[in-house]
Amino acid sequence: MKHLLSLAVTTLAATLLFASATSAQTTEASAAEAAPTAAAPAEERGFLGLRFDVKVVAGEPIRALDVTALMPQGPAATAGLEVGDRIVQRGGVDFAFEDEQAAHGAFDDTRIGEEIALTVVRGDETVALTIRAGAPPQTTAQQGQAASQQAAVQASMRRLATAIQGGTPLELRRTDAGVLEASVGGNMLDLRAIDLLRPSEEIRQAMDQLPAGEVLTIAMRPGPENRSVDLEIVEPPE
Repeated sequence: MKHLLSLAVTTLAATLLFASATSAQTTEASAAEAAPTAAAPAEERGFLGLRFDVKVVAGEPIRALDVTALMPQGPAATAGLEVGDRIVQRGGVDFAFEDEQAAHGAFDDTRIGEEIALTVVRGDETVALTIRAGAPPQTTAQQGQAASQQAAVQASMRRLATAIQGGTPLELRRTDAGVLEASVGGNMLDLRAIDLLRPSEEIRQAMDQLPAGEVLTIAMRPGPENRSVDLEIVEPPE
């Protein structure tokens, strides 16, 4: 049983850690001589993992993005971009930004999973590269939130394991505010831990339809060879 619960916790932890991030940490880019393209929504915006500067000459368009930093193993570095490269084209179209603000928004329309074809000047060479935009990395706050969620689920799984071994039932209650709460032996549980027990459709339906103020009691028993958990609704006494 302990092995099963440990495996379930690990599976959920992996899901939480790959939850979508919503903000990039590096300056990225969009467009050229063609009409400007609308920026992608923050939750869909692709991440390239590069930082660049531009040189501004009065009265002239900005025609190159000078790469100053790359995230190790990020999309741009993986595609072969190097610090010192000058990006001069996207999709075969020359850059011609009217000002610095437009240049620094050069890839704001890029979406996660999109492939960006770039032409780069590297010393005396001209190099063609294709970067596949990735999802933005998690911020420190997001990583902390994921770790907190994982810890809450792990604590709930330990309580469930003890309850199953001791024959203590699971209790579900809907508050007057409509919030579903779960507990064993008076100890509150994270509802995500309940999902890991794979409740049947009948039990899920009973949970969804549970009226405010009422309690749903579920017996929990080790399944065959302790490789699963058998759940059964305990009917209230008449």
